[in-house]
Amino acid sequence: GECVRTACLVLNNLSVPIENKAVMALGQWGDRLLAALVSIMRRDLPETYLCCTCLANLTFLPDAVGIAINFVPPVAANNMS
Repeated sequence: GECVRTACLVLNNLSVPIENKAVMALGQWGDRLLAALVSIMRRDLPETYLCCTCLANLTFLPDAVGIAINFVPPVAANNMS
């Protein structure tokens, strides 16, 4: 909804400055941020393009490229076989 869209827009704006990229991608909550972005993309929500843009912004930081490429999203308990 509107809250998801607003959050994605804010994250996109925050992911532009180089000093923010390191905190967002490499910081303590980086894995949760990636998981949230991937979760939105998996559900094919209208905000998916914002998540893709945010990921692209974050990967302009060379140290974040490997983290983004090697990220494995957590599996939800109801998706386990």
